[in-house]
Amino acid sequence: MTKSGCCWHEFSEFIVVNNKPKAIKIETEEQDMPFSISTEEIWNGKSMVKKSVRTIDTDQEGIEVILSFKVPKNDKQIILYNINGRMLYYALVQKDSTVEFSYPIKAVYQSPDFQFDSTANNLGVTFKNKNTTYKVYEQSNEIGITINTDGKKYNWIGDLNTKRASLDRLRKVKLDNVY
Repeated sequence: MTKSGCCWHEFSEFIVVNNKPKAIKIETEEQDMPFSISTEEIWNGKSMVKKSVRTIDTDQEGIEVILSFKVPKNDKQIILYNINGRMLYYALVQKDSTVEFSYPIKAVYQSPDFQFDSTANNLGVTFKNKNTTYKVYEQSNEIGITINTDGKKYNWIGDLNTKRASLDRLRKVKLDNVY
C-alpha cells in the first residue's frame, strides 16, 4: 500500500518472476472533490489492462446543488452544483452513478463558462464545450436539457418528481464563471 496524504491511495499485488516482483493488480483510489476516481489495472498475461470509474458525491461539505434531476429517457441525471460558492459546475451521471461528462474541465476563476438567462417562469443556463452547446432549462411545468451538436438538436426532458433545488438560486448567488 502506498498513499499520499488524505486523497490518494494505491494498493498493489505482486508475483515473483525471475526473482523480481511483477505487479499483477494495482488499485488506486483518489479524491478530487466532489469526485472519487477508482482505477484498477490487472495483468491479463500480456499487458496491464486499465479501467477507471469516476463517481460524484454532492453531499460533501462545501457543495451546493443548484439543480438536479433525472432524465427517464436515458436513465441519466443532470447536476448543476457549486463548490464553496465560487464556481458553477455541470455533471452528467449514468444510472450506475458513474460520471459520464463534467464541465468545466479545468477550473479557471473569472472565466465566463456559463450564461444564466432568467425571465419570470423560464430559467436557463447555457454553456459550450467544443462544438456542442448545452442549455439546462427550468420552466414552471418542465425541466430538461437541450443539446445542439453537429447541426442536430436533442431535448432531454427531465422528471419533475426527481427535481432537487432550482436554477432560481442563481439569481441570489454570485459565481465567478456565471454571467
